[in-house]
Amino acid sequence: MADNEIHLLAKDGKGWLHRQIDESGKTIRQRLIQSDQKSFWQILSLSFEKDSYILCESKGNISVEIISANSECENKELADIKDRFYSTWAPVNIADGVYVTRFTGEFGNGWFTIKNDQLLELFYSKGEKGYKNLLTNEVLQMDDKKWVISSINKTTDNAYVVVFYSMKERGTKNKELIILNRSLYPV
Repeated sequence: MADNEIHLLAKDGKGWLHRQIDESGKTIRQRLIQSDQKSFWQILSLSFEKDSYILCESKGNISVEIISANSECENKELADIKDRFYSTWAPVNIADGVYVTRFTGEFGNGWFTIKNDQLLELFYSKGEKGYKNLLTNEVLQMDDKKWVISSINKTTDNAYVVVFYSMKERGTKNKELIILNRSLYPV
């Protein structure tokens, strides 16, 4: 949902069907988008009036599919982490056009922040005792335990919190959390 509108995106034959629907499910308008991307991970934003942004990943290459108001598509590569995603969670909108998305893969988990088609930060746990921002080499040091992201939530405009818990053996109660507050100013 964006601008109090409900938008849907689905694979339809050789393209993607973008629909805007009302609260009862009736189609208000629709268009067929011809994209070279066969699949996508998450919708960042959809619009008929301005650019739309769709999160894609293939073999560790993270990109954004930019769809113009007149349905022209352009894919912009953002980063190559060399590892495929296993899963992503719904992006958290922290400001106009700014989304934080968490992911997991075979070698770790992490999150990244995108503003429209610009990658602002990319934290990944692979090979780290904590999380490393692959854009700046900033490391968020943590102890030897394996930490997992429980949630990411907006706190204020351009700010969010990441909640981590440590992996424990089955039957062991977890009594530890790490809460990370981050602000992105200016974006």
